[in-house]
Formats: sequence, C-alpha cells, structure tokens
Amino acid sequence: MPIAPADREAAQHAFIALNDSAMQRRLRAEHATFYAPVYWQPGDFDREHVVAEFRRMLELGFDTVRLHIEMPHETAPGCFEFSYLDAWLDMAAEAGIGVCLHTIESLRHPTAALLAEAGMSLRDFQAGHLDDQKKGLLERTIAPIVQHVRNHPSLRVLAVGGEPGVDQNDLAHDADKAAFAEWLRARYGTLDALDAAWNIYPVRGRHLVSSFDTAWRILEGFKVDALFTGVHRANQNYGAGRDLLRFLTDKTLARQSEKIRIVRKYDNVHPLIIGSHQLLSNQPAMRWDIGQWARLADLHFCSLHPSWHFDLVHGELDRMVYAQARMTRDYFKNGWTSCFETVGGPVQYSGGYGNAMTEGLMRRLTLAYLAAGNLNFAFWTWNPRPGGWEAGEYGLTSLSGKITPWARTAGLVASCARKYASELWTATDEPHVGLLESWDTDAIFNFEPERHDLKDDVGGFAAGTRFQSVRARVGIHRALQNNHLPYEVLTTQELLEGIACRYNLIYMPHARAVSEPVMHALIDYVHRGGRLIADVPFSFMDEHGKLRWPGPESLQAKLFGAWIDNIHDARTAPKRVDNAHIAGFYADLELAGASAVATFEDGRPAITEHQLGKGTAALVGFDPGRECLRPGNLAMESHIARLCAVGYAPAWSCDAPMAYRRRSPQADHYFLLNDGDEATFRLAFGGKIPTSLVDVLTGETLQPAAELSITIPSGSGLWLRAECPR
Repeated sequence: MPIAPADREAAQHAFIALNDSAMQRRLRAEHATFYAPVYWQPGDFDREHVVAEFRRMLELGFDTVRLHIEMPHETAPGCFEFSYLDAWLDMAAEAGIGVCLHTIESLRHPTAALLAEAGMSLRDFQAGHLDDQKKGLLERTIAPIVQHVRNHPSLRVLAVGGEPGVDQNDLAHDADKAAFAEWLRARYGTLDALDAAWNIYPVRGRHLVSSFDTAWRILEGFKVDALFTGVHRANQNYGAGRDLLRFLTDKTLARQSEKIRIVRKYDNVHPLIIGSHQLLSNQPAMRWDIGQWARLADLHFCSLHPSWHFDLVHGELDRMVYAQARMTRDYFKNGWTSCFETVGGPVQYSGGYGNAMTEGLMRRLTLAYLAAGNLNFAFWTWNPRPGGWEAGEYGLTSLSGKITPWARTAGLVASCARKYASELWTATDEPHVGLLESWDTDAIFNFEPERHDLKDDVGGFAAGTRFQSVRARVGIHRALQNNHLPYEVLTTQELLEGIACRYNLIYMPHARAVSEPVMHALIDYVHRGGRLIADVPFSFMDEHGKLRWPGPESLQAKLFGAWIDNIHDARTAPKRVDNAHIAGFYADLELAGASAVATFEDGRPAITEHQLGKGTAALVGFDPGRECLRPGNLAMESHIARLCAVGYAPAWSCDAPMAYRRRSPQADHYFLLNDGDEATFRLAFGGKIPTSLVDVLTGETLQPAAELSITIPSGSGLWLRAECPR
C-alpha cells in the first residue's frame, strides 16, 4: 500500500521545518540570487582598471563580485584600519556591482595582539570549549569588522565559513581531555552506558574505564591521521575512536556556531554563507559533518573543481558534478544554496588533475547546478593568479584579459536564471528515491584494516578502506541518474527528524554501522508504506563498531524478514546474479518470512523481499553500489534500477544521457545534458501538450507537442521552459 496522505503531509511539514528561518522566508520572498566571480587582486591596484573590470562582469550577466580582502591592519588590540577594505567596497559601489565579502570567512581565532593582551596562546584558545573569555576575544576580533562594513551600499552577503579545514586530531591538550569527559558524561550519563558502547569484551563488575575524566586514556597516542594499517588496528577501540571523531566534529560545529552568533549580533540584515568541499569523501575522517555544517548559516555552498574534487572517480565529471550539486542542495534542504566555488577556466596542474574549458562544458556545469536545485553559482576566478601556485589557471578571462567564450556562456546562464528566479525559487524536486547516508558507517570505516586492493588509488580522497561506503553511494548516484530516477540525498539526522515519508523509496547502501534509533526509524517508515532497500553489509555493526548479532529476533530480521548470516568476499569465490558478475562482498541470507526474488547461480537467495505493515523491505545480498563506482557496469546498474523503479510512474521522459526537471507553479524547467556526440533525443511530456515552450538560453520559441525530437550538440546542454496544463 502507498504511504498515506497524512504521513506524506507530516513528512513535508518536517522537510520545510528543517531549515526554516525568518531569513530564509525573506530570501524566498525576494527571489534572491547572486552570480559572482572572484576578483583576485590582493596587492596594489589601479582603481580605474578595477572599476572597469567590475563593469565588464556586470555586462556579462554577473551581479556580484567575490572579494577575498585580507584582515584589515590592526592598530591596537581589537582596533583596525579599514582604508584598503573601504577602497574595494567603494570601487564595487562605483561600478554598481554587489559584493560577497570573504574577509572574516577563515577567521577562527582572535588576533595575535588580542591573545597576547589576554596572556593566552593560540593553542590554548583552540583547545577545549569556548568559555566566556574566549568568546569575548573572538567577538572583539569579529565585531569591529562587521560593524564597519554592514552599512556599505555594495555589501550583499557575508561569508562566515569557507571550505572547512582539517585541524585537531587528538586529545593532547588537557582542556580537550576535560571537554571530552564532559561530552561523554552528557552523552552516556553513566559508566555502565559508556561500557556498553565501548567494551566488546565485558567482564561483570568491571568497567573498561574507571571514570569519564580518564576515559581519554583509551585513546592515548591515537591520531586520526596516523592510523596503523592491517592487523595493528586490532589495538584500536572502535567505539572510543568513533566517539572521538564525533566529539571533534561537534567541537568544530560549536565553534562555527559561535562565530555565526557573533556576526548575527552585529548584522542581522545581510545573509551569511558557509561552504564545504570534497563531498565525495569520508567526512568523519576530517572531523566534518556537512549535513549539520550546511545548516548553520543562511546559504550553503560547495567547491566543485574538476581538478580537486573528483579523485574517487578518477576525474570523471558530469554525473559526479550533478551528484555533488545534489548534495550541496540536499544538505540544506529547501534553503538557499550555491555551487559557489566552481571552476572558471582551464587548469594545468593545481588540484591533481587538469581540465580544459569550453563553452559546452561551462554550459553543462552551470545547467547541472541549476538542475540540482541550486539557485546561485559563482566562480574561481575572474582573473588568474599572476605567479606561483595556480598561475594562469581558472580564469574566466584569458591571460591577455579577453572575455572568454565560456565566460560569456556562464554570464548567459546567470542572466537567464535571474530572469526566472521567481520560478526557480518556487520550483520543487520530485524525488522518488531518498539516498540515505550514514555518518556512523563512514566513521567506523576509519578503523577497519586496510586492504591491499584499496590502497593504491590516486589522490588523498580516494585510497583506502575508509572510502568504502562512499564508493557505494557513488555507484547508486550513477545508477539512478543513468536510469532517470529522481532522487534526493538525506542524512540519518534528517531521517530522525521525520522526513522519511517524503520518499516512495529509501536506499541505504553499504551501511555497515547503523544505530538502534535509525533501525527503528526505518522500521516505522516501512510500516507506513515506504519501500526500503539495503545491501551488504547493512547493520553489520552498531554505531560503535560492535557486531549486531543476527537471528530471527534481531532488528534486521524484523525489518527484512531475513538476516545476513555471513559476509564473503567474491575474490576467492566469484558469484553471479542473472547476467551480473559479483566482484565485491556477498552474503549468506537466512529467510524468516521474506521471499527470495533473485538467487545466485547456486540457488541461494541473492535478493529478498518482505512485506512489513503497509510497505516492503528488500535486502540485497551483495554490494551493487561499489560495483558501479566506475562507468560501464550496465548489468549491475540495471539491477539497482529495477529495485528502485518499483512504484515509480514518471510524469515525463527523455532519453538524453542526463535529463532533469524542476517544477514550479508557473512552468516546468527541463535541463537536458549531453556529454557524448551530437545526437537527437526524445522528450515526452506525459501525454500533455505545453501551451508554451521556449529554449531559455536562445530565447527561441519551439512548436509545442506532446513529444519532441531535440538535437543537442556534442558536449553541450539545453534548458527548456514549458508551460503545461496543470
């Protein structure tokens, strides 16, 4: 049975409430957008030239310039001289362009003069909680800058947090030991509860640790970035390690929250923006939780550079661009988002890969950003660095200063997006699938032993066991896109906040470590009519790395009517399912009320289906997501698509390589992307004939029909606006 309308309505209310605020409501009412390149000129400048450059940006279609102006000169502790910063804001005002100011973006501690005045070292400031003294010092650094710029007419937005860094990885400082003890006490309450989480070899009457204050000793010498490999990881306590990662992540979130509180205290008018990057990575390894980080400010943006952010997929772009654009949007659901730090031009060396830049690639990139629901985009950079690192790279302008063809394309897309801003703001996604991520799984994979076949991948964001679940999610992204199944990414935190029934189906790939609250939330979702798909090694462990024992009374059996009794590696015993070769893990599935809907070649269950309440749960006894990490495994992608297409009745169809729709009350917006050779594709409007059909980027009016044949040039894309009967 389908999910009841009342449950869908409750989930939609929860969805809207996730990131609702007075600022979001104001931005929505204003249909706010901004499209902005970085102007890179940290040294001396020629005023006339800079103003002329800003006006060229405006003429192309950009309405904002991003300025990375360094901290103003400090004349005395907490007192600053602003003439240089003022000059840049004044030049923008003279040109008539808005400013996104990055001056306080990377500011995470007081100035050296303020620290010296307080007799505090930087290390002491960074350790432990932000007490009143530390908050006061941070406020004395930030407040004068915000107070000075907040009334400048060119200021549009303030960047308060850029790409999060990777800092602390241990508990070396006494203040951090004390803060960790406080965090554990608040989380567990009693030593019995802590012991139940951490101790895999309990002995009656003994605790693994004697007090919260000394619990850090379990982690003595532990550094997240210096884990042993192989059997030596047997010495690591997974539960304690996971909690260290969570504590350090929470500490980062708390400090950023305090910084935002200070800025809002002195400026509650301008939107505050916060950024992320490396979305195809293991977030706990870097003490990140982007699903929480993205919700701290008024806009979430991400970096998307072909040279930097695609290690795991060996530099592959289009589908993985959409995947990360989708995550940018979905980590701040129903909020103001931007693919904001994106590539402006060609790259030779920086980042690990190079890239060309063409009109077609720029068109595909910017249309993918919009197709994923992002209302803004911005570029690094308008003008390239003059020497050293990144010299001559990333430019929207050429080395001789000419406007490039791809800059004109970017400006055209920006102009069209601004024209239809009201429709893009009210446009909705139509997700059939919720792709569920597990922070706990990624955390636990930091402690699993390395495998020889995973150690030799390229780049720091690709090699090793810690990326196993990320690899699987990439494969599901690929399969869903290639089979035109609309989806959103959701986190377990959002699941617990009540949005599950927004989705007909939830897929949770390679979720090795699943908490009991999440298990119960999934059981409730299926009971209410949802469809859940999970695969090996689903809920193999709890969130602390303790084996979740299977059997007929287990939560796994309750959810799936089956359980995973063993997990094998097909390296030494290859398996097949239908026409698909299994190269990764597979399971011995034991049935407890479920039916086998697919079998391995030996007749044992490979996929099971179970009716639970009004919904169904499918347990996949192999690892299809990781099998689709690389392009080309069409048999396995088809398996995923068949599982996910249950209950999906598309309201439109298109056979372009990538096709997406966003639907507003006024019109439907179709984004059709072709990363292959020129070809003609079919677009059908579900039996309806549009009353108006326009090629947005050319302005050409097309002859409406229930079905169109559309030719898209090689490596290009199309944006259509269709007014259809409602």
